Amino acid sequence: MYPAADYAAYVQEGRATAAAIAARDEGVWRTEKRFYRTLNDPLLLGYRGFTHFGSVQEGTATEFLAALGYSNFGSCYGYLAGSTAAADSLLGVRYYMTRTADEAAAAPSHFTPIETDAP
Repeated sequence: MYPAADYAAYVQEGRATAAAIAARDEGVWRTEKRFYRTLNDPLLLGYRGFTHFGSVQEGTATEFLAALGYSNFGSCYGYLAGSTAAADSLLGVRYYMTRTADEAAAAPSHFTPIETDAP
């Protein structure tokens, strides 16, 4: 369980980061994140991503992502592992967020670190 203040800070900081990324690039692309906090962060934080959980989610989408090499947790999939340059390009993943230097150091080689003015 998380204290309400921690959750509120996570949402405010995450939305600020998503907005800062969007301000850098007006194209059509996706953002993902390297860490796990909630199952539907793209909706919560306001960015286009494919990490999602839905109890009635179509299974073929999960199977497709698993075939591309992304993590698969039953009816939930995520960007925690399995990223490749080809898969990310196909799905339009241009950015991903990290919280720690360790997560940034583990970046797939086809990403270049950038800084934002957001948390």
